[in-house]
Amino acid sequence: MPGPEDRQFIVFYGSLMKDFGRLDELGIRQAIHYLGPCEVAGTLVDLGEYPGLVPGEGIVQGEMFEISDLESLKALDRFEEYSPAEKINSLYIRSAIHLLKPDKIAWVYIYNQDVSNSPVIESGDWKQYCAYKNKG
Repeated sequence: MPGPEDRQFIVFYGSLMKDFGRLDELGIRQAIHYLGPCEVAGTLVDLGEYPGLVPGEGIVQGEMFEISDLESLKALDRFEEYSPAEKINSLYIRSAIHLLKPDKIAWVYIYNQDVSNSPVIESGDWKQYCAYKNKG
């Protein structure tokens, strides 16, 4: 797990990606800095207005950011309905995981609910999936 003295990275793979505007809504755009695309092991599922990442064999396309203000994690945790004290009841769990690309450890929100009735996003790419979904 990243320590307070280490550079802290976080990955977004859905509605928090830079082009969706949520970072501005949360007021944290200045506290995190986009570094580039990344890949995370797992399966991406369609939960309606946003996706969920769950453990799986696929590759999920994301965006990696560096966190310059650790207070922004509190805003992100509230947005993702994650409570470190109530992990079992949290919508997402924030976990430090080793990325496939680049070779870094970063925070990633893992969906913490049943996804058995949720469609799998085979491409692992929420932006591409939304563009295709919005065409139809």
